[in-house]
Amino acid sequence: MVARQRAAASLQVLSILSVLLTCSLCCFGKVSARALLADGASSNMTELQKHVSFFDRNKDGIITPLETFQGFVAVGCEIAFSSAAASTVHGALAPFTNPPGTLPPYVNIHVKYIHRAIHGSDTGAYDSKGRFVQEKFDEIFKKHAHIKLDALTLPEACC
Repeated sequence: MVARQRAAASLQVLSILSVLLTCSLCCFGKVSARALLADGASSNMTELQKHVSFFDRNKDGIITPLETFQGFVAVGCEIAFSSAAASTVHGALAPFTNPPGTLPPYVNIHVKYIHRAIHGSDTGAYDSKGRFVQEKFDEIFKKHAHIKLDALTLPEACC
């Protein structure tokens, strides 16, 4: 049981790192955060739901691996990276976001239940219900940004 939990936690860490690497390595400067949220951000969604809904290309509340792949490509990532990132993200997050009673766990990510994918090693920038916590977000930069106070370098983000 413990080994299984550690494997799940490792997959979650990999998915977070893949998103960070996406922005820093292959997509930097090609799209703004405002553009990521512009299409379909709804007032009744939490900030975390708005954040991930960029990848819900058809806005049906379910993010398929193909939609995640298309989202990574849309922000300028290479095809190979987009494929690997989509597989990693869905492998790590989808089982946590399946509706209650869904067996076996499927590979689609359900936007409504994305808050279930938050885990103990998260930064706390989103609370357990998916709401944005500005203080925790600012704390990341206070704690880790040493070269530029308003940005994280790749080594600062990964280590």
